[in-house]
Amino acid sequence: MNRKVLFITALVIILSICFESVGYAAVPLFKITAETNNLNNVSQTRNLNLSQVYSSDSKQEATIATSDRFDKDIVKNIDNVYLSNLPIKRNYKMGEQLDLKGGKLLVKYKDGKQEKIDLTAEGVTILGYDSSKSGSQLLTVEYYGIQAALRFAVNVAELEIQYIYVVVGPNKTEYKQGEALDLTGGYVTMRKSDNQIYSVKMTDPDVQVTGYNPNQIGRQTLTVRYKGKTTAFQVNVTSKEPTVQYIYIVRRPNKTEYKQGEALDLTGGLVTMRKSDGQIYSTSMTNKDVQVTGYNPNKAGTQTLTVHYKGKTTTFQVNVKAEPTVEYIYIVLGPNKTEYKQGEALDLTGGYVTMRKSDGQIYSTLMTNKEVQVTGYNPNKLGTQTLTVHYRGKTTTFQVNVTSKEPTIQYIYIVVGPNKTQYKQGEALDLTGGFVTMRKSDNQIYSVYMTDPEVQITGYNPNKIGTQTLTVHYKGKTTTFQVNVVSKELTIQYIYITVGPKKTEYKQGEALDLTGGYVTMRKSDNQIYSVKMTDPEVKITGYNPNKIGKQTLTVYYRGKTTTFQVNVVNNELTVEKIYIVRGPSKTIYKQGEALDLTGGLVTMRKSDGQIYSTSMTNKDVRITGYNPNKIGTQTLTVSYKGKTTTFNVTVVSKEPTVEYIYIVLGPNKTEYKKGEALDLTGGYVTMRKSD
Repeated sequence: MNRKVLFITALVIILSICFESVGYAAVPLFKITAETNNLNNVSQTRNLNLSQVYSSDSKQEATIATSDRFDKDIVKNIDNVYLSNLPIKRNYKMGEQLDLKGGKLLVKYKDGKQEKIDLTAEGVTILGYDSSKSGSQLLTVEYYGIQAALRFAVNVAELEIQYIYVVVGPNKTEYKQGEALDLTGGYVTMRKSDNQIYSVKMTDPDVQVTGYNPNQIGRQTLTVRYKGKTTAFQVNVTSKEPTVQYIYIVRRPNKTEYKQGEALDLTGGLVTMRKSDGQIYSTSMTNKDVQVTGYNPNKAGTQTLTVHYKGKTTTFQVNVKAEPTVEYIYIVLGPNKTEYKQGEALDLTGGYVTMRKSDGQIYSTLMTNKEVQVTGYNPNKLGTQTLTVHYRGKTTTFQVNVTSKEPTIQYIYIVVGPNKTQYKQGEALDLTGGFVTMRKSDNQIYSVYMTDPEVQITGYNPNKIGTQTLTVHYKGKTTTFQVNVVSKELTIQYIYITVGPKKTEYKQGEALDLTGGYVTMRKSDNQIYSVKMTDPEVKITGYNPNKIGKQTLTVYYRGKTTTFQVNVVNNELTVEKIYIVRGPSKTIYKQGEALDLTGGLVTMRKSDGQIYSTSMTNKDVRITGYNPNKIGTQTLTVSYKGKTTTFNVTVVSKEPTVEYIYIVLGPNKTEYKKGEALDLTGGYVTMRKSD
């Protein structure tokens, strides 16, 4: 620490002791954290950092910096800034502007000179004054961005209230007998000592309202008290709800015509009444206090219904039309689901029962209608089943098919464990890359990821060092695998390659691919660990993609080395023979359809003796011999890089044409009121085709 720093530190300590009793907030300790003798570029933060700045009532930190927004010539020559004289005025009323007269800064320059600057001078900034807040405020002084070593306090006195009054009363001033007072929307207005007008909500906790009696009928004058001042406003309390003398129906419900079985709908209906105050009132028939009795949805003809409201009654009429009888039923549209696995429950969703009724009209109802009964389904019987549909004494049938259910799991085992089986103490279990393999009752082998939500792994303790046997649970079956937990940091003794990269054979010019490779190591705990070759800490050198032949590559990991080999071969291999193992997904075509090669593979043996495949949609593959208009089996020729092979497709006759159409099942709605839009829902067009 140089002499200048020692001088500044000592000076500030002395100033803090001298000025603390006269309203200053001193900075008793400077800690110099950055210095520079080169001030030509003042855009960088330097000079002084205030660290651990204390005042009498708080602890805080601040940073003094210079930047391009200040005058460079002035800033670079300033050594320190001090508050030497307090402003004369340090007591204010709310709303008053800050008066800095009498306040001065002592500015010391690096050449030893010093001068006093008025707080009103250019470059002086005062921070922390808020005329809208009362109480003591600690203000900071800056000169061209450099904070003065001392701060000063001012006091802002709250304004006195001269009187209060109510201009905007509460939203609610009319009350029924017994109702609680509600001051929402009301404001207490006041004139303060600055001759300005202010307002506060009546719901403010400092506002007190007295004099309200919810049981006293008539006008009441309530007293408002706020911070020692009072005013008043009025509310009116009236008697409770007048009683109903009689009721009658002026407007019936919108719906007065019903089909047999339809529920009563009171929408649009009004109950009109005369009350004891001589006034006429109305309420909706759907009001919970309104009761309508006498309706029978199954009784045809005119019905007189009774309306009950608060002990009074009246009547109105509706008409129920007789439902036509069902003559016969049939199935045009069966359920969405007609194929079932053994044991599955019957699902009638999407199915309709179609019927002809005695009025000669065609109707439909959902198979899920509670009046529809479907019998004959056996979820455990394999094969096609004919089910019987019952509806209002009539029957018809449709068919479903039941096939064998999902094979059950016989046992599970682990062939491919997780990528990570070595853990440092405290590490979370990572199942990525692991598979649970199983044999099912169909004698087939299946696999699921260990990360599958149905797979549960138990027995892992991240804090227990050593080999741990974990249990895998999947659909009632269990198996195990092991992981090893070692202490957090161990040293590597040596490294070697047990599992090299998947790719060790390269064509000339190919980039090195380390995928699948692992660097194995023995650590100071005598345990074996592995890390992927693709780990950023693993470095591989010695590979030349243009050099043909075997190459020995060097592996570097945390100061240890080992080697492995790759082979670079001549770039181009010749195709010796092609054949088709997997043809296109589509091999059956309707007359006129274009050839679709999607899913097809051309398999080949190349000059290196290896088997390769390419998609039939590859631009180098050519298919000839297809005629979209020729019906029957066609043999197509596949050509690829001078070699040929064949595969077969079949062309069948195109879609049969429509000979005539007719309507078996019309729309659900055939009855309309004048002005209603046409609704074709439920209607079907039936047709006979050329087949």
